[in-house]
Amino acid sequence: MKQTGTPMKPGTTPRERALFNVDKITPRLERLRKSGKDIAVPSHDEALQAIEGCLNGRTAEWLKSKPKAKNGTLAQVLWTLMKFHCGGGSLWGWPHFEDKEIVDKMDTLALVLRGGKSSAASAWNRALRGT
Repeated sequence: MKQTGTPMKPGTTPRERALFNVDKITPRLERLRKSGKDIAVPSHDEALQAIEGCLNGRTAEWLKSKPKAKNGTLAQVLWTLMKFHCGGGSLWGWPHFEDKEIVDKMDTLALVLRGGKSSAASAWNRALRGT
C-alpha cells in the first residue's frame, strides 16, 4: 500500500512512521471504543506493533510482500487485511486460522487506516446483491 498524506522527512524510522500513523488515527479509534457498539478495536500498543511490523525497516514504506513471522502475527494479519480491502475481495490468503479476536481488531484497524473505504466490501456487496 502506498503511503499517502503528509510526507515524512528523509531518514524516518519505521517506529516514527508507525507512531505518526497511530497518532493520526487515535481519535477515530477512540470514537469507535466510545460508540457503545460491540466493535473489536485494537489498543494503542497493538496498533503500533502491527503498523510498525508492516513497514520496511530501511525505508519505512509499506511492505510490498507479507511481513515475516519475526514481525509478529499482528503485522501479518494487518498486511493481509489491508491487501484484501485494497483489492477486489479475493479470499485467497484470508487469515482463516488466526485468533478471531485478532482478525477482528486488525480488520477494524485496516478499515480505519483506509478511511473507512473497502473496495473488497463494495465488490462483495455487488456480488451478493446482484447489482
